[in-house]
Amino acid sequence: MWTLIDRALAAVPATRWALGIAGAIAAFSLVVGEFQGVAGTFVAGLAIIALMILMVLFAALAGLGPGALRPMGIALAWSFLVLFVGVSFATATSLFKDWPKPFERLTNDLRSALGSAEARAENDEADEAEAKRAAAEQEAARSRVTVERQLGEAEKEIDEAPPQPAANLPPRKVVVPIDDGLYKTVSYWAGGSRSRTTWCQAEVLPVVGMTVIGGDNTASYDTRQLLRRRAPNPRGCAPAGHCDSHNEFCVTYYRASGCYVSTDWLNWYREHQRQMSLAERREEICAR
Repeated sequence: MWTLIDRALAAVPATRWALGIAGAIAAFSLVVGEFQGVAGTFVAGLAIIALMILMVLFAALAGLGPGALRPMGIALAWSFLVLFVGVSFATATSLFKDWPKPFERLTNDLRSALGSAEARAENDEADEAEAKRAAAEQEAARSRVTVERQLGEAEKEIDEAPPQPAANLPPRKVVVPIDDGLYKTVSYWAGGSRSRTTWCQAEVLPVVGMTVIGGDNTASYDTRQLLRRRAPNPRGCAPAGHCDSHNEFCVTYYRASGCYVSTDWLNWYREHQRQMSLAERREEICAR
């Protein structure tokens, strides 16, 4: 076969261009088989054409003398140096600072440009995870607003409470419950150097005129622990996309039940229990 090709080239030198076109078509067919989709095939075809042009240019430059190539070589060297430094800087900032965009999203976009269905699916999952994260934050914000509203109403009740008569009656009792269970999740990534807190329930904060009873932290689970399978929910309330990749982990926190109770009533209750030689009971304090 090669003898036949050599004879054809000797008889008709232009046959080499036919062979070059055949090689380009073969490469193009391989690209079509590798990249499913019109966009990926088009990009790969342009890359093949660019490489063919470069081959022709290098073949022409090979016949020039060193003096003619020196300015072009210097310009080419500086161009590649600037390009390499710029790409390295952008890659580093994307990896560690999520600028100009997160590194994972950048690689997914590049694969999407090549027609990768898998990359498009990963981008869809990233968008879905971001939507779930936003929904979780909105739910936590609504929970905090509800507790803040209840606390505001409790403060108003305390301020508007009528003065007590001379009889030894207890002050007005105002109670706002604190739910038990999972109340926050801290997500870590980049090996633990970066983190984000997701509040599953409203945070327990000090309130004027009210005293916090209970609501203490009872347990925490770290997904890096060997006993992670014993954790009730290793990812807690963190949205999808957290704590499920290399160098990522979550710590979930659980608390006991409790309540906010008006301080005046609590002081009266404690004095009453002391005079009666009775123990304080959280159930009595937080009863509404």
